[in-house]
Amino acid sequence: MARQMKLKFDKYWANVNHLNVLMFISLVLDPRHKLRYAEWIIRRSYDPTNAFVLCQRIKDVLKKLFDFYASTHLSSTQKTSCTGNPNSSSRGQTQGGEGEVRKLKGTNLRKDYVNEIESIDTSETMTELRQIFGR
Repeated sequence: MARQMKLKFDKYWANVNHLNVLMFISLVLDPRHKLRYAEWIIRRSYDPTNAFVLCQRIKDVLKKLFDFYASTHLSSTQKTSCTGNPNSSSRGQTQGGEGEVRKLKGTNLRKDYVNEIESIDTSETMTELRQIFGR
């Protein structure tokens, strides 16, 4: 039974080229998490090459979703100022695409992320606040 579960897990999660990125898009659209959290989880879950490929796929899909939404909801005068580079949709590819998903057993990803981001953001946030208030 464990082998069958492992095969099914690898089928859906090990190959970043066949992974359904909409799971990560929903994470990005959640106001509590955003793209930064999705990238952090991906970097912790996959090797650097596969993590980069998956992050690029997510960014490409987000850009395409935004462009589609903008094209259907903006007036014609605003559309001309919001057009993007049509050649920017190239997607990075790796050979094979099969990778090992890192084991995160016994970890609390959300807590680890918050701790890491708080330690990084402390100096940046203070700088932004000082810039806003001029202190």
